[in-house]
Amino acid sequence: MSDSNSKGEAGQAKRATEQRKKAELRERRAQQLEESRSAIDKLGKDLRTGRGNLRLCNELLDHSTGFYQEVDKLAKGKMALSATPLVRKNANAIISDAKKLVKVKEDVHMDRIKEFVPAGDEPLYPDVLVTIRSVRDCLKRHREKQTARVNALDRKLRVAETVAGALEYFLNDEEASDEDKELPSKESVQAHTNGKINTDCFTQFSDDYSSYYFDFDRLDSMTFEDYLSAVAADTGDDEEDPSAELDQNEDGEDGDEV
Repeated sequence: MSDSNSKGEAGQAKRATEQRKKAELRERRAQQLEESRSAIDKLGKDLRTGRGNLRLCNELLDHSTGFYQEVDKLAKGKMALSATPLVRKNANAIISDAKKLVKVKEDVHMDRIKEFVPAGDEPLYPDVLVTIRSVRDCLKRHREKQTARVNALDRKLRVAETVAGALEYFLNDEEASDEDKELPSKESVQAHTNGKINTDCFTQFSDDYSSYYFDFDRLDSMTFEDYLSAVAADTGDDEEDPSAELDQNEDGEDGDEV
């Protein structure tokens, strides 16, 4: 066999290997895109549910403020008076709504709170006051926890959307070169992403601190779920708080200490 034939066969084998690796890489990227889309769908639903819960929590805290203040006025007499049926019904409605928002075993103190039994003597105003105060304290703790949950979901969703954007660019941008697809810039990923991208998905080269590139190596080094958790945990406090408009601080306004 001549040297030219040997070189030709070696070249063909090399090209075949490169094509196989390229096909395997595209298959892996397609699988990752499918995982990212699935994650976006689930996280989006969970985020909408979490924000809805947080909104209802704030509304219930606001509603219970006025109720607490009025009962507090009625409870300040020298004699402990029985509440009216209307007050008892409204107190029970607040308790019931709060229990729907706070999951069982999430807050042991909420689990211990019971609605007033609508039979026999009506509860005393001081008892209603203490119970509603306890409910409000539980709701405030729940709001803090729920805000953290919503923020964590939002960070994960942003990571998933950024990954999907990078993968869409890699797989479907016909104008990009193979080299650019392997190192997607922020601008390229942003063009294929809805909303704001997560900058912690990107990295810099040691010899080029002016540019950021999507870090496929990190994505490939772990499962997709682990990647979401790891990058979301790295996200700094300077990220926009998606629930800021929901997290209303009522301290000094709720009238609990009247």
